[in-house]
Amino acid sequence: FCGLSKMKGNLHTKKEAYDHYFPQEKYPFNTINFYNLVPTCNTCNSSYKLRKDPLYLNDKIKRKAYYPYKTKNTSINISFEIKGKTLNLDIKTSELESEELETWKEIYSIEERYKALCDFMDEGGSWIEDARIYIEEGKGTFNDFISDVEMLLDKHPNPYHESRFLKVPFLKACQSAGINP
Repeated sequence: FCGLSKMKGNLHTKKEAYDHYFPQEKYPFNTINFYNLVPTCNTCNSSYKLRKDPLYLNDKIKRKAYYPYKTKNTSINISFEIKGKTLNLDIKTSELESEELETWKEIYSIEERYKALCDFMDEGGSWIEDARIYIEEGKGTFNDFISDVEMLLDKHPNPYHESRFLKVPFLKACQSAGINP
């Protein structure tokens, strides 16, 4: 659900937990419905979603939620803006799915987690350091580095590999803010 944590695969002897997407306490008839059991990373399941109901905010306000097994992919656009020491994040999707997007962001604390990963004390700082080394080794400019990472994002079958789906917009925001390695 977050795109940040790696899921255990075929070569692991252990597997990720299955989350009851619609909480068992509120929807007991769905407890063994296989379309309600969703493989979820431990962080999403045990630290953020917990027993949150994707259909109701605070048990009162009805809302729309993404269906985990839908066949059509949702296009999500991520951008950052850096103003001083503040990292602003903007996540957008089509108008038809904006309510689902808001539910997803709230249930899994997506904005908090994405901004934390991109912090200069976390991956964001490492990405800038990678760009500095790239430039220092004479491989190209900061813009060339961003283009190379963007090309890898576009060509790699897994857009979540090395968090490139966040790395590219973060580096572009750094460049726009005049933060150069």
